[in-house]
Amino acid sequence: MLRKYTIFVTLLLAIALQAYNQSATKAYYALNLKEGKAEIEYLKQNAKEYYNQGNEKYNSQNYLGAIKDYNKAIELNPNFAWAYYNCANAKRNLQDYTNAIEDYNKAIELDPNDPEFYNNRGIARYCLHNYENAITDYNKAIELNQDFALAYYNRAEAERNLENNNEALRDYSKAIELNPNHAKSYYSRGIVKFNLQDFAGACSDWHIVLNMGYSLDKATIEKLCK
Repeated sequence: MLRKYTIFVTLLLAIALQAYNQSATKAYYALNLKEGKAEIEYLKQNAKEYYNQGNEKYNSQNYLGAIKDYNKAIELNPNFAWAYYNCANAKRNLQDYTNAIEDYNKAIELDPNDPEFYNNRGIARYCLHNYENAITDYNKAIELNQDFALAYYNRAEAERNLENNNEALRDYSKAIELNPNHAKSYYSRGIVKFNLQDFAGACSDWHIVLNMGYSLDKATIEKLCK
């Protein structure tokens, strides 16, 4: 009888110990999960601080300093799309177009629905005279935001460099429709109109730029627009 009682007690203790171990394991993993989430939030917050520091340096045209801060933000939060994007912008301003494109690629991989990412990658490609791929990026930017005036202007610039004057004319006009105060669109549209032998239209656009108060070679314009 005593033996049976001992076996019974032993079984109860074993069951209780197993239950305790399971409970302790769950508590351990729950604590680790909580601590892990807290650590991730801490790293993200620190990443944001470096990102903001980078923005301040970027705005003061300290692009090398900005790149260091953006890289630190990326190290702390590898999924920080805007840190890659602004790092790319800083590199583009330093004319490091190839590495800028790599960062734009990563930003787009993380957030494929931001039209600015495509537009600015297009600018970097344009600066490398890769006009066809630049146009592909501007197309995507416009697809994502049909009122993106700067993307129409940038696409027009690429089209003009490919001597696609009619396409360029269309895009400059759309850019002006969306932003009537963009002097560069009038100026460049004037060049395209001149190339298409619409001399009156070209002169009209150039005079709009002059009336906006922008500095152009007035003597040359007056000579061309007699």
